[in-house]
Amino acid sequence: MKQIAQAQVASGAQDYLHSISTGRHTLSADEPVSAGGTDAGPSPYELLLASLGACTAITLRMYAQRKNWDLGSFSVDLQLF
Repeated sequence: MKQIAQAQVASGAQDYLHSISTGRHTLSADEPVSAGGTDAGPSPYELLLASLGACTAITLRMYAQRKNWDLGSFSVDLQLF
């Protein structure tokens, strides 16, 4: 099976701050101060919502382009309760 994506998550010296590497990109994940983190990056739940939102928007854009539909600008808003 062909690999689609890969990611590495490394723990640092701070409790909840982690470094994420995906291909050429590096980002951080952390917990908010209210949960014991330093808020140095999005929380895992925020990263999850961002991933789902990006996937939805990109899929919609690809579909529209294949149908020659001009969508213009749009946004995907997500909330987790």
